[in-house]
Amino acid sequence: MNPQPAFIPLPQPAIMASWSAAFFTKLHRYKALIKRRWWILAICVGLGFLYQSVKIFQAAPVYVSSSRMMVPPRMSTLAQDKAAYSEETFNFFGTQTTLMESGEVARRAAERVKATKPELTPSPVSVRAYQNPKTSIFGLTAEGSDPLYTQAFLDATMESFIRFKDDMKDQTSDKTLSSIWEQLDKLQKELKQQEDALFNFQKNNDVIFLREQSNTAGEYLVNLEKELAEKRKEFQLLDTILKGSSREPTSLNSGQTDTLDAAGELFKDGPEADYQKAKKDLDFDKNQLAELSLALKPQHPKLGRLREDISRKERMLDILRTQGLGRLKARRDSLALDMANTERQIAVWQVKALEANKRTVEYDQLKAARDLSQTTYSQLLSTVQSINVASNLSQNTISVLEYASPAYSRKKGVWSSLILGLGMGMAAGIGLLFLLDRIDDRVNSFTELREHFEEQVLGQIPLEPVSGTDRVPVLNQNDDRQIYAEAFRNIRSSLMYMPIETGRERPKTLLVTSAIPNEGKSTVACNLAATLAFSGSKVLLIDADLRKGLIHADLGTPSSPGLSEVLSQQQPWASVVHQTSVENLSFIPRGKTLSHVGELILSPAADLLIKETRNAFDFVVYDSPPIMATDDTPSLAPKVDGVLMVMRASHTSSRLTHNSLDILYQRQVHVLGLVFNCIDTNLPDYYHYAYYKYYYTPTDK
Repeated sequence: MNPQPAFIPLPQPAIMASWSAAFFTKLHRYKALIKRRWWILAICVGLGFLYQSVKIFQAAPVYVSSSRMMVPPRMSTLAQDKAAYSEETFNFFGTQTTLMESGEVARRAAERVKATKPELTPSPVSVRAYQNPKTSIFGLTAEGSDPLYTQAFLDATMESFIRFKDDMKDQTSDKTLSSIWEQLDKLQKELKQQEDALFNFQKNNDVIFLREQSNTAGEYLVNLEKELAEKRKEFQLLDTILKGSSREPTSLNSGQTDTLDAAGELFKDGPEADYQKAKKDLDFDKNQLAELSLALKPQHPKLGRLREDISRKERMLDILRTQGLGRLKARRDSLALDMANTERQIAVWQVKALEANKRTVEYDQLKAARDLSQTTYSQLLSTVQSINVASNLSQNTISVLEYASPAYSRKKGVWSSLILGLGMGMAAGIGLLFLLDRIDDRVNSFTELREHFEEQVLGQIPLEPVSGTDRVPVLNQNDDRQIYAEAFRNIRSSLMYMPIETGRERPKTLLVTSAIPNEGKSTVACNLAATLAFSGSKVLLIDADLRKGLIHADLGTPSSPGLSEVLSQQQPWASVVHQTSVENLSFIPRGKTLSHVGELILSPAADLLIKETRNAFDFVVYDSPPIMATDDTPSLAPKVDGVLMVMRASHTSSRLTHNSLDILYQRQVHVLGLVFNCIDTNLPDYYHYAYYKYYYTPTDK
């Protein structure tokens, strides 16, 4: 696990949406891979094409024969249609083609050819069946290595197919007849049992009498129910009258209505009617007495006689009332007895009616079961006769239209084989390229860089084309390479405005390195120092690559004396400083090449140089050897304020860069970030470079 860098990382700008950036970056990566290794695809496609061509050339000739079969029209009677052998029509043609190509038909065809033409040598033959569009015609083609055997086998296939369908029809008819005869035997036994049961029932029961008894009992029950309802109604009326009379007052002079009046409506003669008449006379006399009392004196003889008549009539009315109530009670009791008797009769006749109905229903069920068995037996017998008739008629659904044609030779699947070879070669080439891409962990774009590294990216430098082995010229104050110069200004800004932790100074001594050679670290160090000098800072550039440093050639100065003489204490550092053509930029070359560089870097002279130059200049930039090549950089890096790791697009292995960073982190080196060098501005990640070009393009006023 890499230790956290001792600075606050700067937020990286969102170049594109994550999904679109990843997609277009991968697309461009694969395009570049194909462009770079197109010869792998060409070789694989050529090998596939060549392999299939050799197979076609070496393949034995194939002989093809063709024939046709059809579904003929049929005429059949209605009875035959009901019992004739038929097939499922929904998938009819698909089923027939599958049967024609089946192993059973092929086996029968081979046996038929062997029996009819023993002189032919058996050989493998493949048969393909298909339906001609919008017709009832089947086409068959046979392919084999022997022309005569192929033709004979196709004819035998059609005959075997027809025989196979006939066998299926016969087997189906036989199974159907066998099943129907079993049902007939079973029905015959059931019908005999049902006939016997019906006969025994008729023998023990008079069916006509049962039906009459059932009807009579039903009618009689209806009449009894009506009679019982009328009696119950009268009984309830009498009971109500009697209960009301028991609650009446004993005196008839109270003025209340006598409940016995209702009986007068029920009985038109007898004591009840006399009671009503006497009550009316009494009421008349009372009314007359009341009227005369208004005109006559109470002692008047006429009033006395009326009072005597009223008293006599009241006694008579009591007698009539008692007689009427007694008669009503007797009538009520008589009705209760009649109702009980009627209910007993209803219960008896209900039992008789239910028994008669039960026996009648039993007879009807026996008769219905017998009739159903007779009908089913007749229908099955008719079906057997229809099947026998249909079995004697031809029901072939498919017949031969054209017999097999003479077999002709042809190369099978030439174009399909060639296309297959091309496809296999293309697939193999793409697979190989994909494998190479998986093995190749070089980073091509900023999106891929962020996927592989967590370190801050201080800047991205576009690829500056040069001819041959020429080195990229150092930037000058009025350089025309505006986009290239803008990239280094971006790095300068990142360094000058980098967030610094509390208690730490802004880095002044910078070391530029890389994982492996040829990543452009020296060019980056030289141009970064020049860009810092353009801002007015006093900058010292030191070529710390004591083995192969070439910055002196870029700046036009001699290679020695230089750093090696200073570290070996042959000369003071101030005496080897060269002034460059760039204002404010000083330079110390590598000096004489040495073999024991590691010891010099660890010497006190190196510490003294770093300390004094740091105090004498605003910035000191060291160009050091690649980390994986020597131990010089890991020894020098802990002594400076910060390290810039240069990584070249499409060149540096991510694994090697990670290893180099791990080496620096293990020695507590302050890694400021990554510098992504030689990027391809045509990648989707760098569409914003088009704005640079637009802005720096001069316009005429």
